Amino acid sequence: MAFTYVIEHMEDDEQTPAAIPPWVKLEYAHMRTLAGPGAQIHFTSLSKSSSSFLSTEFQSTSESLADAQCHQLGILDLMKSHGISLDRVCLLDPKAEKALSPEDGGGTFDWFLFGVRSPPFHILQSPFSQSTLLTLTAPVVHGSSGHSRYLSSSSLASPLSRLIDERTNERRFRNPSDDCLCQFIGDDPPRDRTSELRVLGFPNRHLGPVQMTTDTALGVTKLVVQDKIPLEKIPYIDFPTIRFNAKESVEMPFRYVVEKDNEPKLPPGMRHLLHEDLNKSFDF
Repeated sequence: MAFTYVIEHMEDDEQTPAAIPPWVKLEYAHMRTLAGPGAQIHFTSLSKSSSSFLSTEFQSTSESLADAQCHQLGILDLMKSHGISLDRVCLLDPKAEKALSPEDGGGTFDWFLFGVRSPPFHILQSPFSQSTLLTLTAPVVHGSSGHSRYLSSSSLASPLSRLIDERTNERRFRNPSDDCLCQFIGDDPPRDRTSELRVLGFPNRHLGPVQMTTDTALGVTKLVVQDKIPLEKIPYIDFPTIRFNAKESVEMPFRYVVEKDNEPKLPPGMRHLLHEDLNKSFDF
């Protein structure tokens, strides 16, 4: 039995289609592969421009891909239009008491709901020094520390040393021989984006204590509820380093499903995009 997955966007988005980051498109496309044939994926609470843009991206069809639909409607309106009651929708919630289990796919739930937000990359000037700050923030994750995910980059020849700014609790990495800082930007304290859905009364489940990218969270959910693989039996890799060459790498501070070659299961094209963005980011 294939299921329905809903990606509810938690921020106001009236930006142009070009504002949708390319890595978001890759992750969303990857979800169709991970959910598999017969499944449905609904992207909800999109702006008119984003809905139109993503709908165009999802025009391709294949028997191996889940169907994807984009909506300006929010989750409650979508449920109403499909005749789905609240108790049939499982909110993937890092603060849930119970972990997702194969039994949850045995008639307990029909839909699985994820709350997301998608901040872009930013290049900032440090307020604390004359150094350039490279701020890399990326789309949403499921994990115990909330729904903002952070990307770190280490393309410098010498090792990066960790810096903690006590005023903001931001985590940074600095190459001692260079004036370039890589900065993790998050909410302080972290905003609990899932709380906006939790208060609606959805039954909920968690996927473990370590943050996942949205496509990974959806893929893990499918493995558990459809393929009947318990969470603890899924092979994971935590915080993998993606190496491009001897001097360039990107550390991904999330949990991924492991491929056969012991590499994280990334969306097709993501490795190339990471390397491309990394080179652009350091071309000041």
